[in-house]
Amino acid sequence: MAASSVSSSGETGTNGSENRKLHHIRLSSFVDPRQPWILVPDGSLKGYFDWVPKNLRVGPWSKLAIPTLVMVTCGILYCRPTEDSFDTLIASYPQEFSSYWWYNVFAFFAMPGLLWWSISLSSPAIVVAFTIQSWIMNSLRHGINACAPFLRDNHVLLKVNHIIRFPALVSASVTCVVWNFVLFPYVYFIAMKTRQKKIGFARWNSGWRLVQLHLCNIIYAVMNTLVTGSIQEGQRPLFDTEDRWYSLVYSLAYGLFYTLILDRIGLHLYPVFSPRSSFVMATWLMVFLLHYAAFNFWNHMIENHSLFLRFDFMLTICGVVTISGQIMHWCLSKKDKEIKTLTKSE
Repeated sequence: MAASSVSSSGETGTNGSENRKLHHIRLSSFVDPRQPWILVPDGSLKGYFDWVPKNLRVGPWSKLAIPTLVMVTCGILYCRPTEDSFDTLIASYPQEFSSYWWYNVFAFFAMPGLLWWSISLSSPAIVVAFTIQSWIMNSLRHGINACAPFLRDNHVLLKVNHIIRFPALVSASVTCVVWNFVLFPYVYFIAMKTRQKKIGFARWNSGWRLVQLHLCNIIYAVMNTLVTGSIQEGQRPLFDTEDRWYSLVYSLAYGLFYTLILDRIGLHLYPVFSPRSSFVMATWLMVFLLHYAAFNFWNHMIENHSLFLRFDFMLTICGVVTISGQIMHWCLSKKDKEIKTLTKSE
């Protein structure tokens, strides 16, 4: 989502129309040894990522980058569970036409609607963002939860639903933490150089669509994994090491995709994870440590604080977050308008 954050808040490239042209890239370019590692000028796709410091877009990788990738990959593969423990019986899902079932149906149709809206405002390319993939995964889980009563035991969709149960929750958790406490402060305090740009970026970030993607998504993930994914609210199986491993593999696959594909075409959605950064080992390890933290946190919530994992409570929190975001967006819009008026008068 960092890509649209820049273009939407007014901070775009500065290299002119030449950098706006999308150079033709073939799939073979990624494996052709005659091609340079960076496949776009200045390591910035169409100039939209000129705001990212150049040393994070082009140049040699940090000496810690490759050891980090190898260490994380080998560690995750080594920890692979020896046995699968699928619980894919339709009896464990809410019955059709129950209140939980209707929630899953509504969410399944509403969430793709927001995705379509986001694509119409930007481009289909936003689906490569970790945030959007988390949103898609949670949309899919809502849909499978709604279809479950009409499937048979051990249906392939139920197995898929089991596999992505914790990845859906942890990806929403990582998105919430990393965007709001790492990426947003980085873009706001470092990438945005003027007060007007800072206010514009904060206004964009507080809009309804972004609040849904970066904050409410974790609420929807809790709803479909811990609240409405079972017959009763009290029937919540703890996450096990197999669930955690699936989430680690998912994030590793995305991390390698980001480093080996998106970085090469100048799509710097998350510049703090650049392999050229001196902090590459810290940022990568932070994400995977978040998986362990999320694993322990959500199991602790299931065991000790199930009172907060109620249907009515989660809906209330979602409403409060959404309304608060709209109030903040209105205030920042007024401030942004005042700054622009003062700038024009000067």
